[in-house]
Amino acid sequence: ESIIQPTNTPIIHIKKAPFNKYFYTGAMYAADKSSINFESSKGLGYSMALALGYQFSKIFSIETGIHIEKKEYYTKGEHFDKSILPATGKILWIESENKLIEIPVSLKTDFLNNQKHQLFGSFGMSSFLVNNESYEYEEEINGVIQSESVEFTNNTSNLFATVNMSFGYEYKFKNRFRLRIEPYLNLPLSGIGKSKEPVLSKGVYFGLLYNFHKK
Repeated sequence: ESIIQPTNTPIIHIKKAPFNKYFYTGAMYAADKSSINFESSKGLGYSMALALGYQFSKIFSIETGIHIEKKEYYTKGEHFDKSILPATGKILWIESENKLIEIPVSLKTDFLNNQKHQLFGSFGMSSFLVNNESYEYEEEINGVIQSESVEFTNNTSNLFATVNMSFGYEYKFKNRFRLRIEPYLNLPLSGIGKSKEPVLSKGVYFGLLYNFHKK
């Protein structure tokens, strides 16, 4: 009968390295395409974004920032709030150019995150400070069509005016940097500008991010 002797081999417990939370920032640019009721427009705007984020877990982060933007859109007269215009006749069509500041707040979720590549999605809302609104339009008065224009330079604030969705890809390099490509879609809630128009916006951000994490 054999006797099994106990061994003195130590049991090694491997502890997972704790996640280090960190801030990050970056600059991005997008050509912005905006519309009302999906009506096509020849105009093309832009969005220059300064982003600030906080990665508080391995897959979640909060992002905000300041976006300096120009939005252009076209719409038929029946889809526009005529009361803001010095018009007495029937509005036939309107083209608008708005210069504004967007302040988004979004929750970002990472679906794939390894040493070089990252796929993510985000969902949030945006508030707007509209600095300048200009409108060109045609109105019909007693059968006569007239071309008109008007400009508003007083600031208009629109709190949580859009809900925002995006999906994107990031390429990591040199430990702290990330190149980002991010298609986005902003859907209207309460509207933007003096007339609170339900502006839908879409585009693709291209940018560079920098992480403030420890090595």
